[in-house]
Amino acid sequence: MQNTEILEKFEDMKKNMADGSLTNGLVIQDLENRIRNLEADVTAKKRIILEKSETNNALWEKIKALEIKEEKLTS
Repeated sequence: MQNTEILEKFEDMKKNMADGSLTNGLVIQDLENRIRNLEADVTAKKRIILEKSETNNALWEKIKALEIKEEKLTS
């Protein structure tokens, strides 16, 4: 191999490494964005579950109050 061939192969190798690094960086950035989106989804779903739980609790309190009222009326 001549020096020019070696230099060309070295330059190709450097370019391939740079392309690989760029690709890896983009993949990492995409994964980080997906993680952030999933975390936001989980937070939103937790909030919805909490709101539904609070609504359920309020409804059960109303039901209990009505049951007590009914017991008093039938007693």
